[in-house]
Amino acid sequence: MQRFQKQLSFISQEKVMSIFYWLISAALADSFIRNGIRKFDSEGFWSNSFLETWGFPLWFMYLIGVLELVAGVLLLVPKLRHLGSAVLALVMLGALLTRSIFAVINGLPLENAYFFFQDVLFFFSTISIFLFFIAIWYRNNSAAVAAS
Repeated sequence: MQRFQKQLSFISQEKVMSIFYWLISAALADSFIRNGIRKFDSEGFWSNSFLETWGFPLWFMYLIGVLELVAGVLLLVPKLRHLGSAVLALVMLGALLTRSIFAVINGLPLENAYFFFQDVLFFFSTISIFLFFIAIWYRNNSAAVAAS
């Protein structure tokens, strides 16, 4: 066991956490960048949802796509992750409110309850990640201020 610990002693806890943050950021960035790109297909699933289901104009779908793309890229920049996660938290709050309001208006059929529950879980996971990145950003800035 000591031999194994000696082999891993060159990897600091800070390095492991940095890799962990990077992996979380990369996975989220991939998801939001892909979904942001999908919002530019004016004849795809999202255009039908934005225009016909929810009654939003096409430019609003493009705006959400741009926000998701930019925020996804910001997640890949360590010093800007907190900004990207804040934008995504707001976008996801809007998505949750939109889907919740239209679920109530249209009545929530049982077959759609699963997707609604999925939206709620995704929203709260996005908020949790946002708070996680804010805490890291705050900790890093507090350490920088204390060191100066």
